[in-house]
Amino acid sequence: MMNIAQLLSARIATFVMGAILICGPGLTVRLWGQAATGTVLGSLTDASHAAIPDASLEIKNVGTGVSQNVTSDAQGRFRAPELGVGEYEVRASKDGFATVLRSGIT
Repeated sequence: MMNIAQLLSARIATFVMGAILICGPGLTVRLWGQAATGTVLGSLTDASHAAIPDASLEIKNVGTGVSQNVTSDAQGRFRAPELGVGEYEVRASKDGFATVLRSGIT
């Protein structure tokens, strides 16, 4: 049985956007607030650095217990968007491979 050797580039990217749009002859201002969400993304490879497609991933907020399930694509990439702020753990599994857990993702 092969092991999933790496969860490369597992990270949470926080998207915070603030913008002001001034338009027209008068002063019209639109404000976009800050978002309190982020995205966990990365890729799965085996010991020989080959991509692992169609793997199941569970991205779980450790504090709340809320999970999001995603599947890796043909290049082994995965993405879990719109996650609340917090600490996460990622569990990757696929038949024929050992399950891997990465924790401490903030």
